[in-house]
Amino acid sequence: MARERGDFRVESQILLYPITYNDHTQGSIFASVRENGYNYILTAKLLDDYKKLYIGKNKENWNSQYFAPLLAKDFSNQPQTLVITAQYAPFRDEGEAYANALAMAGNKVILHRIPDVLHGYFSLSARFKVVKYTFKIINSFLDGENNHGEKFEKTIKLVSFG
Repeated sequence: MARERGDFRVESQILLYPITYNDHTQGSIFASVRENGYNYILTAKLLDDYKKLYIGKNKENWNSQYFAPLLAKDFSNQPQTLVITAQYAPFRDEGEAYANALAMAGNKVILHRIPDVLHGYFSLSARFKVVKYTFKIINSFLDGENNHGEKFEKTIKLVSFG
């Protein structure tokens, strides 16, 4: 919306296990919804309930690119983006698909999938190794580097927590 209105320019965005699509049913085009949306803490049903609270009574917004960014027709001229997904999140695949769409449109994108974690892992204490690692990824991004100390580039780097 900021890009379209031109009121201001967003330089960077950090997306932690983002929800970028509007279908989290068994019929979803994303395998992670079927694999991770039914036997974990954040279920597809809970996610649907949260989305309904967010969208309110205006069901037209359900298909809005502002509600489900993967529905956008144009992914160009977006901020440099860091996307971090969680292996066992129901919307892992859609977050990664969004990162890919941004990169394919020429935006600077870094993507990290954190293995062996659920949605919400980042709210754990910073003493956990995986949380410290995620902070390292974020700080590198904010410093304009990828996790290998190289300058930020227009590619997706799928790097696992090691």
